[in-house]
Order: sequence, then structure tokens, then C-alpha cells
Amino acid sequence: MSQTQVEIVQGAFAAYRDGGVDAAMPSFAPGAVWYFDADEWVEDLAYRGHEGIRAAHAVWVGSLDEFGFDVHEIRDLGERVLVLTDIIGLAKDSGTPARLSMNLLVDVGGGLITEVHTFTDRERALAAAER
Repeated sequence: MSQTQVEIVQGAFAAYRDGGVDAAMPSFAPGAVWYFDADEWVEDLAYRGHEGIRAAHAVWVGSLDEFGFDVHEIRDLGERVLVLTDIIGLAKDSGTPARLSMNLLVDVGGGLITEVHTFTDRERALAAAER
């Protein structure tokens, strides 16, 4: 994998930070799929296309104000990009600071993100990255 693919993923996070989910959409292929680990997610396990990614985002922000990502590391894995990050925000009902580990295996093709596999457990993400 070239550094360009890592830069595409970094660019998606920068666009999100600066302008939200709609600003990040140009980084995703129209048919991109965002997957969630069945053991860790109670909603749909796959969100397809730009509208699906927006729907997944709506689930995340539904319970948090000041939603954002705290990216710890972006690793080039050769064929994928691993993003070690946390979702951060304030709980809507109490204003209590919230932090949830969200670790991503990202596939890039044709200059766009084509798949994202999400794990709340960092060790599971690292194990999946080794497969």
C-alpha cells in the first residue's frame, strides 16, 4: 500500500473534523460499506453507500453532543489501513464526557475508501489486522 492510501484516510478524518459527515463523503466510494463487529454492535451490521454511512453516523451522534474522533494512530498495514481512535463527546442526557474505543480497518481502492470494518475492542481490531 502506498502512503497515498494512508493520506486518503487521514484526509477523511480531517474533512470530518472540519465539516462533519457530509464533508467526509467525497473520500468514500459511492458503494462503500461500513461494517460493525456482530459481537459489539446492536444496530445494523453493515451500512452501504453514502446514505448508509450517514445513517451509521446518526446512530453515533444520537446519544452524544460535541461528537468527534480522537485519532491515536493511523498505520499502513500493506493492504489495509488501521485506525486506532476513540469516539468522544458529551452524553446528551447528562452532559457527562464520553469516550468509546472505535478501531477501524479501512480498505482503499481507486483513490476512495471502499470498506471500513469497525471494532470497539482494540485487541480484536489488531487480531483482525493480522489476518
